[in-house]
Amino acid sequence: MPTKRKRKKENVDLGVGNQHAVCIGADPNDSTKEILKMLEECCKYIKQQHGAAWRESFFQKSLAFELQQRGFDVSMEVACPVYYTSTTGTTTSVGNIFIDILTPDFAIECKRGKNLSGNSIKQATLYSTILNKPCFLAIC
Repeated sequence: MPTKRKRKKENVDLGVGNQHAVCIGADPNDSTKEILKMLEECCKYIKQQHGAAWRESFFQKSLAFELQQRGFDVSMEVACPVYYTSTTGTTTSVGNIFIDILTPDFAIECKRGKNLSGNSIKQATLYSTILNKPCFLAIC
């Protein structure tokens, strides 16, 4: 019986450097730049409080709390259905995606580490497309 080869998990440097947040799926306008700046400040402060070794879920909850303190309407772990339309035109739900943090204007996906996998960008792009709003990667 042939053995399965394990694929290496490939990390790519997305050029985030010292950044703590990246905007995906939106044109850089004044609104997204303001949100990005605010997320940068929040993420930097949270990292100072928790350090880099804490779990992603602690970072996510801290970020949601920080956003609430700044007046945002925040929901966490929001299930959003994914639909499939067949060749006959019939549509059905095929499952759900779960958004880490969702506000009426944007979504946030929290990720660990400076070198994110290319899948992180693909995931955020997909979320942005499905939700029809910008998705920010918050890097903890």
